[in-house]
Amino acid sequence: MLRIVAGFFMALVLAGPALAQDADYARREALARQVVELVDPGEAVEAVLMTLPELIAEESADLSPAERAEFKVVMTTTFDEIMPGLMDQILEAMVPLYAETFTVAELEAMLVFYATPEGRSIMKKSVTLGADAQRITRNLLPGFLEDMAASVCRQMGCDPAEFLANVQ
Repeated sequence: MLRIVAGFFMALVLAGPALAQDADYARREALARQVVELVDPGEAVEAVLMTLPELIAEESADLSPAERAEFKVVMTTTFDEIMPGLMDQILEAMVPLYAETFTVAELEAMLVFYATPEGRSIMKKSVTLGADAQRITRNLLPGFLEDMAASVCRQMGCDPAEFLANVQ
């Protein structure tokens, strides 16, 4: 009987930290959901994705200007139709990511900050900055790849043009 009582007591002692962790995670998850809904990371993703129709149309050199314009309209309409479902999935996927990344105190601070006019303004501007950063990166990438190929081939004795052809 003593073993049963001792075993039960040990189980309670060992379960305490696990239950506290679960309670802490549940709190972080609840706060994370509030932050994600407030911050709406899907808005940033949507802003970036909505630049794709323009980009795809620009890169479709085999299309006439009229075909390119029509293609852009079709792509934009398609994105408008399918984007809401993707945004819901992104928001749901972000909740555990925020809960695992941030502490309760950090999530609470985020909620306080993003509820202010400055916090909301920073959120909106960050979305634009994200799309601009992607465009800048996309424009700089070809030069970076050429520099990388030149460096690799200088060290390995290969032809940068061949290296680039094999990488792309």
